[in-house]
Amino acid sequence: MEMRENWGFATCGELIFGNHSVHKVGKVARRLEDKKVLVVTDPGIRGAGLLDFVERPLKEASIPFEVFDR
Repeated sequence: MEMRENWGFATCGELIFGNHSVHKVGKVARRLEDKKVLVVTDPGIRGAGLLDFVERPLKEASIPFEVFDR
């Protein structure tokens, strides 16, 4: 039997979900101490144009961000 490595998941302490929650991204990111955001996604999301829904509120809130899509 092969043993797999354990992994963990930690958040900033708040999960927001539901219809149109993406519009709150800028407001939530503004509350973070380190005012830079890392958006983790995949090439399919970027290619489908869905990343725009996350980038737009961050830009409107003047939050610097980087995108990792691999």
